[in-house]
Amino acid sequence: MKRYVAELQRIAFEKSSNMFTQDQLYNTFQGMQLRGITGGFMAFLDTLNHQNFLLKKGPRTYQLSVVM
Repeated sequence: MKRYVAELQRIAFEKSSNMFTQDQLYNTFQGMQLRGITGGFMAFLDTLNHQNFLLKKGPRTYQLSVVM
């Protein structure tokens, strides 16, 4: 999970925005080939949302909320 959030932070810094669409998050998820993630991508997003790494801002839109 920390590796994924770190990658999102890198992307957010590059694009000067901490807002992500669900598609952008999914593409990053797929590109990282994460292992040990159970329940699929949406369950992973829900976990990140509940742990306040990502904040759901609207339909299919999330805000990265942490700085590691």
